[in-house]
This record gives sequence, C-alpha cells and structure tokens, in this order.
Amino acid sequence: MSKKPPAASTSRVSSAVTSKLTKSSTNSTTRLSTTSKRRPGSGKSTSQTSLANSGSRANLGSRSVSRASVRPGSAGENKSRGRTPQEGTVASVEDEVLKEDQAVPDVEEIPAVNEEAEYRKRVEALPVPFEVLKRGLSNLGRSPEELKQVYTKLSIPNANISQISFLQNYRYLQILELPGNSISDTSTLSHLRYLTHLDLSGNKLTKALDFDPPYNLQHVDLSKNQITEIGQMGRHRFLARLCLDRNLIRTISGLEDCRYLTHLSLRNNGILMIEGLEGLPIRYLDLRYNRIASLEGLATLGDLEDLYIGHNCITSLTPLPSLPSLRLIDLSFNNLNSIDSLAQLQVLIHLRDLYLSDNPLTNSPSYRLRTVFLLSQLTVLDALPVSPEEKVAAINKYDPPPSVVASVHHAAMLKRQIRREARINKVDIMEGDGSGGEELELEALVEVVHPGERCSSV
Repeated sequence: MSKKPPAASTSRVSSAVTSKLTKSSTNSTTRLSTTSKRRPGSGKSTSQTSLANSGSRANLGSRSVSRASVRPGSAGENKSRGRTPQEGTVASVEDEVLKEDQAVPDVEEIPAVNEEAEYRKRVEALPVPFEVLKRGLSNLGRSPEELKQVYTKLSIPNANISQISFLQNYRYLQILELPGNSISDTSTLSHLRYLTHLDLSGNKLTKALDFDPPYNLQHVDLSKNQITEIGQMGRHRFLARLCLDRNLIRTISGLEDCRYLTHLSLRNNGILMIEGLEGLPIRYLDLRYNRIASLEGLATLGDLEDLYIGHNCITSLTPLPSLPSLRLIDLSFNNLNSIDSLAQLQVLIHLRDLYLSDNPLTNSPSYRLRTVFLLSQLTVLDALPVSPEEKVAAINKYDPPPSVVASVHHAAMLKRQIRREARINKVDIMEGDGSGGEELELEALVEVVHPGERCSSV
C-alpha cells in the first residue's frame, strides 16, 4: 500500500508547475491557474490546471489545456532516472505542458500575419491610391451612436474614379465631393444616412439622384453630366439647393414636392419654357443659356429674389407678373427692342439690379437715361451704379418739374437775347475803319457771349 504524498510536497509540485507554465506562455499571453483539491474522506489529491488564451486581435478564439493530471511515476522508473517520487511528478507535468506548448503555435503570431495581409488586400482593392484617400478625408466629428471619432468629409476631385462602393465604409460622411471623375452609378450613396452636401459635377451620370435618399440631403451639384430629365425629386424632401447646369434637360419637371427648394440652377440646357415650379419657395433661379422665349410660368414664385434669364430668346416682357420680392433680374443677351416696354418692370417695386446689355434696345443714344427715368428705383444698371446725378438728369429731361421748366425757358430766352446783341455788335464793329476788324469782332463776341453762357449754366 503506497503512502500518500505529504501536503508540503503537493504544494511544491503546484508551485513548480505554475512557474514552468508561466515561463512557457509569456509570448502567447496565457494565464495559468492551478487549484489543488482534496476529496473528503480520501487520501488522494488532485491537481487541476487550466491554460486559457486571452485571444488575438483577429478573434481567432482561445486554446486551452483543460486539465493536466499529475501522475507519479513508478518507483522503478523514478529510481532508474535518479528521481524521487515528488520530482517525477513535477517532471511529468512539465513534459506534458512542454509537449502541448510545442504542438500549438503562438496565437499572437497568426493574427498579426493575417491582419497585415487583410490590410494590404483592402488597400489594393481601393479604387484610388491610399494616399489620395487619406488626403481627401477631413473634418473629424463624433458618430451619433458610439460617440467615437469619425471623418465627416471626403473630397477627391479629378481622380478618374468610376465606382464608389468603398464609400460603404464611411457611413458617417456628411460632405461628399467627387467632381471631375467617371462615376455613373450612385446606388452606394443610399448607405450614407448622414449625407447633407453632395458634389458629383463633371461625371457620367444620366439620371439625377437615382438612389434612396439620405434623410438630411440638402445641397446637390450634378452639373456637367449627361442627365436628360430631372426625374421625381419629391422623395428628397429637404432638398434646398439643386444645380443641374450643363446637362441635356429639355423640360422642368419632378420638382413639385420639393417644398424646401430655395436655389435652382439649370444653366446651359435646352429648356424651352418655364414650367413645373408652381408654388415652390425658390429665391434664386438661374435659367441662362437656354431657349426660353417668354417669362410665363413665374407668376406663383412669390419668394423669388434673383432671376437670371439672360442668353435666351425673349422678345417681350409680357406677361410679367408682380413679383414682390424680386430685386435682381438679368435679361442680357435677349431680343428686346423697345425701351418703353421696360415700363412693365415698374410693378417690381423692390427691383434694384437690372441687366439689359446686348439687347437691340441698348443701341439707342438715350437708352441709359431713359431706362433710369422709367425705373427710378434702380441702383445698378448693366453692372454700373446709377448715380443721383443720372436720376436728376433723367427727370429733368423726360419729366421736369415746373420750376425746372421755368428755368429752362428763362435760360433759352437769355440765350436768344445774347445772340441778338452779338449780331448788333458785329455790325457796329465792321462799320469802323476795318483795321483789325476781324480780331475786334471776335473779342467783342467773346465779351458779349461770356455772360450769356454763365446764365445758361445757372
């Protein structure tokens, strides 16, 4: 009958096991816990050893050695090796742990390699060089869910980007600027829930905002594309600024439900008439470089402040509605012929800036003075300030007050009187001896005419 190991020996075994396992697991960040229990009523002791891995950055899981049983070697075996029973116990545990440690590779080395490979793979898959992407990201902010730092702006112009699926990894972007690229599909933008500003000018789009709308989208620039129709914009309910310059649009439609739209630019298209804007809160409207022939369609734009409609085919200002908020109108490079037709603009009580250059009516010598007279509220005409002197001169010429009329008549009368006196003096002088007559005549005329000129200037 074998003797049970003393308590002191068991304690030394546990200490030795703990020390050995701790040294062997330094590189793999493992923890060793050894618990010795004695069963009630039994003379034997059991050592339970668990080896738990803390995990790697790649989440490869953990490996564990659930139990290492301590089995004393036989007396003959220990004796042949020169070991005591207690030393045999420690050696068997050490051998088992070392074999286990050699069989399983270091878990920290595997994820490091895998993570680096995955990183290189993702960088190589980017449609733009990584350095360009780094320079384009800016505006650090906080994510609304986790309050961690995120980029809120990405700007990459003229980089020949054709696909933007990588944007799914930047779902907190608020400002996206990708002008001058080769983008034709915008479906990925549906994932950018926080997007407010979008610039895709100079790409290859054929449809406008053809994606499920981010709730907060407000400013959109889709100029210089190949868009043929605006499409239904009502689902972009908070859209405030829309630029569709230099496209292939022929009709204005699809904006009826954009109840927050204040700025609309449709320059350089083939638009024939103003339509589809009824009741919208538009304050800025740019329709230059189209083929519009009439101002009809503006009647319901009560909030309109700036109207640019130059470089079109307008020949008449009728029907011109009363737009109480309009302060600027650009009618340059049209076919307006009659200066007096400008009187129709008198209903625009807040009109301050007017542009009429390169219309046939500007060829008249009295164009500017007549225009200032008809529209006395103007402060700028054809990019030149209207001075108070011009306004006074215009009034005195086209509708002088009675006092001015009396002064003009009086000046004219004095002028006629002076001329009569000059003729009389000329006759008297020429009747002299004739020597130096020509010089005397001129001197007399100068002396007589000079006071008259002074009167007329008054």
